[in-house]
Amino acid sequence: ALNYYQCAFEARACDQRVLAVAQDGGVATALVIYALQHRLVDCAIVMENDPDAPLRAKPLIVEQPYDALKGAGSRYTHGSMVSALADLAERYSDRRIMVVALPCEVEGMRKVSGARRDNTLEYVVGLFCSNIFTYDGLINRHLREEKGLDLQGTEKVIIKGNQYWVISEKGNILLEPHSLKELRPYRRPACNACIDYAADLADISIGS
Repeated sequence: ALNYYQCAFEARACDQRVLAVAQDGGVATALVIYALQHRLVDCAIVMENDPDAPLRAKPLIVEQPYDALKGAGSRYTHGSMVSALADLAERYSDRRIMVVALPCEVEGMRKVSGARRDNTLEYVVGLFCSNIFTYDGLINRHLREEKGLDLQGTEKVIIKGNQYWVISEKGNILLEPHSLKELRPYRRPACNACIDYAADLADISIGS
């Protein structure tokens, strides 16, 4: 599943501010903070929760190191990362950019970056991914209608192994662990054809 790689590490963020909001070890967020603090990049694109649509992934352009905390944690609905990169290229030039993205997004961004020469895609952090879900299917049909959850936008969906569950912002369990098989009907169709689990075109790939 990991294809070819140069080296592999086990890592965990040291900053307690990162660990307080991370899904696992907080490494992706820590890398973004480090790159911005040391001016290796001018900005980074991460995913945050859309305030107008609970648990919907939304791209966020960050320029200050600890603004990256807004993008901590995993999201399981598709955002528009490539559109954010294209928009950044339209509004600014000569920016050194870092992105944290899914394998399918990494592939798209490599193509967009190759077509636009004004900005530099300095660092691409890929996230291991085997499934992503449609927002309407996972959030509206499954969690809201089938499971009866009253989502306010502060919840987190957790997927570990073959199970998923939902917790509140304070860590209280709102939905007990269920089999991941329940979510299969809500996968994005493109995931059925994807063979890039580990984001092969990224500079660094991260998974729990």
